[in-house]
Amino acid sequence: MFMEDRVPSAHRLAHNQAHMDIAQQLKAIRVVFSEDGNCVLAIEGIDHIHHTLLAHFKDYDQQLEAYLIEAALAPLP
Repeated sequence: MFMEDRVPSAHRLAHNQAHMDIAQQLKAIRVVFSEDGNCVLAIEGIDHIHHTLLAHFKDYDQQLEAYLIEAALAPLP
């Protein structure tokens, strides 16, 4: 909701989808670990999530910050 009036729709939708993808990756790690207790697979999954989050910050959050700063500095209607 916070992004609704301040961020272009395409970015907002892609950003939200990226969050859903990260949540699914986290769920998959939990499911695999709870089924077989394989710590190595869990650690590999966490490493993958770490890279995904770094890419997310670069690809989405930095742009989001720019959109929000622009909106904050824009004159009021």
